[in-house]
Amino acid sequence: MTDKDRADQLEMARQRLHVLEAAVSAVDRRDEVSAVISAAADSAAATEALAALLGTDNAGARAVLGLHWSAFTRARAQYAREDLEEVRRAIAELEQP
Repeated sequence: MTDKDRADQLEMARQRLHVLEAAVSAVDRRDEVSAVISAAADSAAATEALAALLGTDNAGARAVLGLHWSAFTRARAQYAREDLEEVRRAIAELEQP
């Protein structure tokens, strides 16, 4: 693998990690997330409120806003947590010289 390929894979993994962290946080705080979305005047306001609530940026908040309700089930939440750990391991490997 070239250094460029490794850097590209690392960047993609970091982006995936960011989205998964926001999604797992949203699942853990599903009641608050639902309230924030319901109270928002529009998608832009919901995105801003979610970013503040979850401590993420607009990309993470937009990812949460795009989740289907099925993502909030226990089974899907567990899958997201496992995926999050897998991505963290992949990043650790990619960061090795």
